[in-house]
Amino acid sequence: TEDPDDTCSDIIDGEQGLHLRAALVLFHNFSVMLDVPVIMSRSIGNRFDNAIESSSLGDAGLRARYRLLDRLFDPIGLAIEGILFLPTGNEEDLSGSGSVSGTLNIAADYTYERFTGIANLGYHFRDNNNFAGVSQNPLFQYGLGVKTDILPYDQLSALVEYRSEVDFDIDRFGQEILVALQTKQL
Repeated sequence: TEDPDDTCSDIIDGEQGLHLRAALVLFHNFSVMLDVPVIMSRSIGNRFDNAIESSSLGDAGLRARYRLLDRLFDPIGLAIEGILFLPTGNEEDLSGSGSVSGTLNIAADYTYERFTGIANLGYHFRDNNNFAGVSQNPLFQYGLGVKTDILPYDQLSALVEYRSEVDFDIDRFGQEILVALQTKQL
C-alpha cells in the first residue's frame, strides 16, 4: 500500500518459470535477442488464488546489446543493452504489464579461470500502475552473479544471479535469486 506502515497481502509467494530465447549476432559487437518468459507454476497468496492463473506467458522482450569491451580481447567485458518489452502477457494474471516499457542497462563481466563474475546496473522505464493498493513505478535495477562452464566452450553453463529493483518514489524494493542453465548449442 502507499502507507509504508501498512502490511501488504502476499500476491505471489513464489514463481518458477523459464525464458525461451533466440539470439542473432548481427555484427562482431552487436546482437539482438527475443526473450519470451514462460511462467510454469506459482504459489499465490490466499486473497488472490482464484483471480490469478498459476501458469502463463509473460511480456516478450526484444533486446539489443552492444559490446563496448570484449573480455576475449580486453581484461573485462562491458556492454550496454536496451530492452523493449511488448505487452504479450496477461495483465490480470500479473504476467504482463498491459503496456510497452523498456530498460536501459550497463553490464560488466570479468573471467578468472572457470568463473565469470557479472554485474549490471540499469533503469526500467514503465507506466505507473496500481494493483491491490500497491504502486508499480519505474525502477532502478542492479544485479550480481557468477557463471561457470559445466561443459567446455559454453556448451553448458550454470549461472546464479542476485537481482534487485528499487522504487525510490515509495522507498520499496524487490529482490530475487535466479538459477539457470545456459547453452549456446542448438
